Amino acid sequence: MCLVVPGLGRFVREHWKGLGSPLVARRVLAGTSSNVLRSQPRGWPDKGDDMLTRQGCLGRQERFRSRLRELRVDAAVIADPRDVYYFTGALPTSFPTLFYMGATGGSWLISHTDEEEAAADERHLYEYQKLFTMNPDPIACLNRVVQDRVKGSGHIGVLGWQREALPRAVAQTLEEAFHPDSWVVVDGELAAQQEVKDPDEVAVLRKAIACSLAAYTAAAKAIRPGTSELEVLEAAHRAATLEAGEPVYH
Repeated sequence: MCLVVPGLGRFVREHWKGLGSPLVARRVLAGTSSNVLRSQPRGWPDKGDDMLTRQGCLGRQERFRSRLRELRVDAAVIADPRDVYYFTGALPTSFPTLFYMGATGGSWLISHTDEEEAAADERHLYEYQKLFTMNPDPIACLNRVVQDRVKGSGHIGVLGWQREALPRAVAQTLEEAFHPDSWVVVDGELAAQQEVKDPDEVAVLRKAIACSLAAYTAAAKAIRPGTSELEVLEAAHRAATLEAGEPVYH
């Protein structure tokens, strides 16, 4: 779940007081707000934790399935990591991933790791590293597993897809396996659904805002004549990390 705090540039300009370029401070504070909730420990969080819940993810899937049926779309493939997190609770960070959702039921997730629990009927992994050296072709690695999963699949009349996220190689694999009569872009439908938040999403947003405010407060206190940008960076980063209760990457 990503969050950009408005008014950050103005805040930096008003408080930096000519002590240096506001670029670093802007990057520091904006960065901490967008990634404070990147990881989730194995197992679903207890009720009240500031993470997406399995119940919330399944509810979002069902609402989207209902919309797909209204549009006469038989299935959808979700490839944007943020939207995969939205539907499954598993955040694949910078690695490519694919989540398949049938309009009447059934789902599978292909990703580089299963360290996080996911609201999906099936989980499949691809090899993203060898002896802890990253493979240089993660999309090709993902696509090989997609090929195995969809081999022998039946015809899908209308397939929904994300124009902004689906790799061409994976799209070709799905075309050859499903032979859809047509493809329907679902980016707009998904964005419309995401405008209304569920309780677990609100909890995540509140936690992200709390981390951002902690960083704002620490940065404001750290900015004074003679203070380096790195000192402000570390003050904001430390405050956000302590508020998050886990490592913060930006």
